[in-house]
Amino acid sequence: MEDITFPKLKDMDDYKKVCRFAKDNVYIFQRKFDGVCCMVDIFPNGEVILWGRNFLKDGSRSTLTNNFPEIVEYFKTCEPVRMRILGELVCFNGQEIEKFSNIQPRCTRKYGIEELAEESPATFLAFDIQIYRGIDSTLNCYDARRKILQIIATDFPTDARFKVIPSYLFTEEKEALLLELKEKKFEGVVIKARAKRDQYWKYKPTITEDVIWFGEYNEGTGKNAGQVGSMVCYQYINGELVEIANVGGLTVSARGHFTHMAKGGKVSRDNPIVLEVEAMSRGERTKKGKIGKLRHPRYSRIRLDKAPEQCTREE
Repeated sequence: MEDITFPKLKDMDDYKKVCRFAKDNVYIFQRKFDGVCCMVDIFPNGEVILWGRNFLKDGSRSTLTNNFPEIVEYFKTCEPVRMRILGELVCFNGQEIEKFSNIQPRCTRKYGIEELAEESPATFLAFDIQIYRGIDSTLNCYDARRKILQIIATDFPTDARFKVIPSYLFTEEKEALLLELKEKKFEGVVIKARAKRDQYWKYKPTITEDVIWFGEYNEGTGKNAGQVGSMVCYQYINGELVEIANVGGLTVSARGHFTHMAKGGKVSRDNPIVLEVEAMSRGERTKKGKIGKLRHPRYSRIRLDKAPEQCTREE
């Protein structure tokens, strides 16, 4: 079997640069969906495998085949030719808004899979193709691969289980997409160079939150063993102290500083400090009403001008 390679997206945090790219038709814009990246392998014998991005402890790549039977069954209805399609698995709610809190548990469920598939059916949103009818498509530029996806979109059965992510080429379309992003209608955009094989960026606006650190931390691994790996932080939400984030993104000097503070008792329940962190978004509430944590929080700075009692939020 051919090597499985997921593309790497570089982070772009300069909004002005994103706007410049929007005016240049050398670049395609696509909406970034809040789901789980997945590779679909289709074989001439009718076999379908869903590959995940992660690796297992034994070094083998994780599979999602058993977790998403409705996606597997859909691709088994397609023409049984050799293809490999890259996309995003998402679960939509009734307003066609994806919910990460619905897709995440489906990736690890080991029982009740059929019931969960009926309760939160998934959709595979294709955005790239690596093998088409047995031919390696990665040798082509992205624009050529996008045109192949458009052909597939017309050949495949019309179904809620499979869609091709729209690509926006013209300036007016891309600026309208950025306006929707500014209004927080979705989480980010992916920018792709049309004439290149693998030149991609992702842009996600972040939120800023002030959180309380009492000195609790998760220990680092590898070269960071014995030091702070991530800081367990809190906020007062509706008047209740809630664990809200495991804050990472520490520089070498910051990690050493916080490790010294935690182990030396310089920060504690009686002497907390306030940190400013950047995050992708606030976590969604679970179905049981539990408040979700901040998504991908990264340390920004210490707030000496703010008291822990001011780290409040109303939900």
